[in-house]
Amino acid sequence: MQKENVDILVLTFNRIKYIKIYLLMLHLFTFYPFRLIVIDNGSTDGTREWLLKMKEKGLVWKLVFNKENLPLTEAFAEGFKEVKSEFFITSADDMIVPYKKYPYGKNVCWLTMLLATIKYYDTYGSVNFYAPRQGFEPFIAKRWSVVKQLADKNKLKKLHKIIYADEENYGLIL
Repeated sequence: MQKENVDILVLTFNRIKYIKIYLLMLHLFTFYPFRLIVIDNGSTDGTREWLLKMKEKGLVWKLVFNKENLPLTEAFAEGFKEVKSEFFITSADDMIVPYKKYPYGKNVCWLTMLLATIKYYDTYGSVNFYAPRQGFEPFIAKRWSVVKQLADKNKLKKLHKIIYADEENYGLIL
């Protein structure tokens, strides 16, 4: 039985550094079929141009370009127009995509867990996962070695090369 895609909406505004890490982590640690809708909320720092390249490479399904920096709900409303799946997720560009390695070396997908929860508790309108509040950059700095250990090495290298292709320092240290 084929699983239906889940649409993931992510909002960004002038944070190209964060959206790059987000895309890398999302594609590394999401094992459930998804379609990524990125809402750019009027960026002027090169984010838009970079996102167009990621769409060409297949890492982004749909792009929504707002002409100006809209309030949060208005910005997401533009993205909701592109949702095609029964279930969808809203996210920010600095969300740390959950990853966990369980006994026997099996990675468990955060999206699979969320869907299982919402389907089991079918009277719920929404679910969320708990993530401790901490800064995005300190987390990445501390945990990058763990991420590298858990990730599929070939997939990590391939994604890293696509996402950081234009960087002189070639992005994160592999």
